[in-house]
Amino acid sequence: MSDDKPKRKRSLGDVLRSQGFDLTRYDRSAGYYRVKCSQCEAMVIRGVACHEIGCPNKKREQKGE
Repeated sequence: MSDDKPKRKRSLGDVLRSQGFDLTRYDRSAGYYRVKCSQCEAMVIRGVACHEIGCPNKKREQKGE
């Protein structure tokens, strides 16, 4: 048996910030995350957070990996 502790599940805020939505905050009174980016007018379309085209905060996938 290993003594490894189970990994902590990442919050939605952590996931959004890792995708470049650096100003994302949880609104306790409304009960949901306010998705924001410091470099563009980020928005949520049908539940998917989106950056504007050309936003420098958008994480890009590496080709060939």
